[in-house]
Amino acid sequence: MKSVQALLLLTLLAVAVTGDDDPDTKCGENEVWDDCASSCQDICFEPPAELCDKQCNIGCFCEKGYVREYLDGGKCVRPDTCESRLTGRTIFPL
Repeated sequence: MKSVQALLLLTLLAVAVTGDDDPDTKCGENEVWDDCASSCQDICFEPPAELCDKQCNIGCFCEKGYVREYLDGGKCVRPDTCESRLTGRTIFPL
């Protein structure tokens, strides 16, 4: 009986360890995980980057059709909802 319990415990432990809920790949709203993306992301109020590295960057990136809210991070938002930090008005990017 103890060997059956031990086998059951080992099986449950193996399932828990190999589950597909990898915490490193969980992203925020309007973000997707990418194992090889450009470091250049579109950002509210910033001109498009002219030079981007070709190296793979791993992490969460904005979904297509979204831009990063701030240069130093923030959430991914639709470009037409970028808000000015200075005035609080909605700014429509060029």
